Amino acid sequence: MTTSASHTRKNAVAPPADDQLALFPMLESESPPGETLSPLAKACEPTFGAHKEQPPLLNWLYKAYIALAEDPAVFAAKDAPIVFGVGKSQVQALRFWMQAFKLALGEVTPGAPQRLLLTDRAHWLLHDLGADPFLEEDGTLWLLHYWMLSTPCLVPTWWTVLQHPLSRTSRRDLTENTMRQAREAGWKPSESAVRRDVDCLVRMYAREASRQRDSIEDDLLRVFTRLPILQLDQDIHQVRLPRGPRFSLPPAILAYICLDYAHHIDPRPGALSIHRLTREPGSPGSVLRMWSDDLERALETDVHDDLCIMDSIGGDVLAFRRPPLQLAWEILDSHYNGVRERLGMRLDLADETRTG
Repeated sequence: MTTSASHTRKNAVAPPADDQLALFPMLESESPPGETLSPLAKACEPTFGAHKEQPPLLNWLYKAYIALAEDPAVFAAKDAPIVFGVGKSQVQALRFWMQAFKLALGEVTPGAPQRLLLTDRAHWLLHDLGADPFLEEDGTLWLLHYWMLSTPCLVPTWWTVLQHPLSRTSRRDLTENTMRQAREAGWKPSESAVRRDVDCLVRMYAREASRQRDSIEDDLLRVFTRLPILQLDQDIHQVRLPRGPRFSLPPAILAYICLDYAHHIDPRPGALSIHRLTREPGSPGSVLRMWSDDLERALETDVHDDLCIMDSIGGDVLAFRRPPLQLAWEILDSHYNGVRERLGMRLDLADETRTG
């Protein structure tokens, strides 16, 4: 469903004349009649504890990409721990994270070992000529963080924690909140599984308070600690989930995230309110822990001629003159200096999670 609204462009230096007169359809989501699914059930799969209490570590994704490119059934092989140089539980964790970040999709063929097929985005990101195979840029970590939490999300505990309304809370409260939302979704995870999820999430994002050598080396391996998502208090059972500007998040990657989110509402050109981009469950503002003003300010950079912030009677909107997914990938690919052309990939990349 679309409704038209007139807007004034805010962040263009010299907008085309037709932009000043354009009518951008406001994107509105429609729920099927009688739909009773909770936000968690619509966004996530009921997956708990599949990470084996192991957060993703430095070079894990690249190592899995290289192995899967050679043998899609490598994770089913008996010698997988030798191939990856890690223990059995870490092999299972690595397999899970490749799927959670939507870098690989499982394929089951009767009578054959289960395979993992690399997605287009895996090639785009992790190929030796790809965007950032060794995750050197903080912006890449923000991108992976969003991919992990986008629908369909395989880490429902992560999803609920990032929606938490408080900036300071406890591990116990995060566990109880996730259990409550899981029950509302019709799921019945064990409390111990959710508690392990919360502990893994904390290890993924929070730096250790100790500055011992082992702790510092562990922080370096846990690359997502570079993102200011979650912090530990002196009491390790208390955590902080700060909201605010994300200075390490490039505007181009934020624009991609917002356009990808818009695509899942409606794939047509149009406009989406800043309110929806920050307040809806699973929205960019919620998973990035950004306030509306911070998100809008970051998007006011001239990222692309077909994207702008505009005034509207109901509040400011992000307007885009082209299909949002197409525009999203054009902006993202340009930020990484034209990966698709280097790799000879399809220029539209319309189905981002298809396997190639």
